[in-house]
Amino acid sequence: MIPNAPSAAILRQERLYDQSDPLGPLQHKYGVAPTLLEPGTYSTDVLGIDFEFTLTDWWRLDDERPGSMNLVPPKAPVGGLLPAFLVQRPVGLAPIDGVASLTSSRDFNYPPSELGQWLDDVEQINVLDTGEFRAGNRDATWWDVELDPEAGRTIANCVPGVCIFAWWSGSSSRTVTRDLESLRYYLIEDPLGPIFVLLAAEPSDFKEWVIAAEQVLGAATFGPSAPSPIRDGVHTASELLLPPGVPARVSGIVSLSLTPTRWAAVFQRPGYVQFAPQSYANFEAMPALVIPDSTLDGESIGSTGQLLELIEASGATRLDDEVIAGQLVPSYQLVEGKPLIRRVALQDGHDPAFAEWPELDVARVWVLETPDGPMLLAAEAAAPHSLDSTVEETRKAATWIEFDD
Repeated sequence: MIPNAPSAAILRQERLYDQSDPLGPLQHKYGVAPTLLEPGTYSTDVLGIDFEFTLTDWWRLDDERPGSMNLVPPKAPVGGLLPAFLVQRPVGLAPIDGVASLTSSRDFNYPPSELGQWLDDVEQINVLDTGEFRAGNRDATWWDVELDPEAGRTIANCVPGVCIFAWWSGSSSRTVTRDLESLRYYLIEDPLGPIFVLLAAEPSDFKEWVIAAEQVLGAATFGPSAPSPIRDGVHTASELLLPPGVPARVSGIVSLSLTPTRWAAVFQRPGYVQFAPQSYANFEAMPALVIPDSTLDGESIGSTGQLLELIEASGATRLDDEVIAGQLVPSYQLVEGKPLIRRVALQDGHDPAFAEWPELDVARVWVLETPDGPMLLAAEAAAPHSLDSTVEETRKAATWIEFDD
């Protein structure tokens, strides 16, 4: 009997988007995850390396994107985190003291090949056992670990349990683990960057889960060594946490380079990058860069002059020009509660959707010319009394940005 397929799942890693082909080949063939996989042999290239595996029973594919895939039992709870059989191509391990604070200066760099050393160095992790494993045609090392909740968490918004931030898959997707679950990490060797496997389950189910997962992993075949499928240095996750002083590029706005002066949360979609410099998510104050897609009537906006005419015609108030990203640019106070343009709201391997913008009632904008076309630097606020502080945060964020020539 075919098990019931869930309609959605909340995964322990960020979903990637805005790739030339963000859905993996299994999703193209069998349906967008979560989707059921019947017994048989499957192949995917989302790790950059061909990965062929055989299932002897029904499983559910909960994610398959560049750099990451996740397999779970067919009747695993929808929206649950356990169990997990997460196969990823990490590009970096988290700093050993975590990322709970947005203002502390920290050094990121533990390369993925140093997973064993990282496990020894992270205060919150106790290594219980370790051993060797043959993952199909590749050598692997595994570590059984537990998290010590008394040692503290390294990521704040994790409920239930105490969480640590483990690694980046892709260039920005993050993986977290919790003290409420039993955990085994595998490092599968590759000269161009190892493959990681994370097995997580309820403690009472863990031994059985390891047996089931190792049956799949032990018979797998990995193709010739190849680089990670993610463009080096370009952050593709929808939600980022960027360290101070390190230039970063994002896929949401191709010509943009960001160098925060402090820890900063960044939220992105194609043509839209929102900054949260002081707090992880403050939806009453939203500094952002916005590429207008079209007028409210659906007419494309192709030039800065057209955008300026649209703003003037809306009744916006012209303010003093300011220097932003090396340009002397006009600024405007938009009419309160009145949308101005449409922007791309979501693009996730399907046709783009659009949203009227601004989303909040009060907004001040600066009009930029960029290699990506006309763009708005915007300070949005839910109410007039919040605008001044949002404008100040936006001006600070504006010092981080540069555009390609």
